[in-house]
Amino acid sequence: MPNYIVFEIQTYLDGATGTLVDTFTDRASAESKYHLVLSAAAVSQVPLHSCVLMTNEGFTLESKAYKHTIPTPEEEPPEEIPEEEPVENEEPVVEG
Repeated sequence: MPNYIVFEIQTYLDGATGTLVDTFTDRASAESKYHLVLSAAAVSQVPLHSCVLMTNEGFTLESKAYKHTIPTPEEEPPEEIPEEEPVENEEPVVEG
C-alpha cells in the first residue's frame, strides 16, 4: 500500500486542468518526485502549475504553486520601430 501521494496540477487559461498522480511507499522517493515536479513547474509555460505531497491518510506534507503570467496576443507589446537618427547638415552655415 502506498504511503505517500504526489499530485501535479496544471491549470490552463481556458480553465482546463490536468492532474498527474504518483504513489510511493517511502518518503524519500515521494519528496524526490515532489521537488522534480517543482523544478519543472518553476519554468513552465502553464499559467498555474502546482504540486502537493500528501500521506495516504490525507495529511498535506508540502505544497507549492507557481502562477505564471502568460501574455495573450492582445497583451503582447507592439513591435518597436527604431527612431531615425537625426542627420546633421553637412553644408557649412554662412552667416552674413
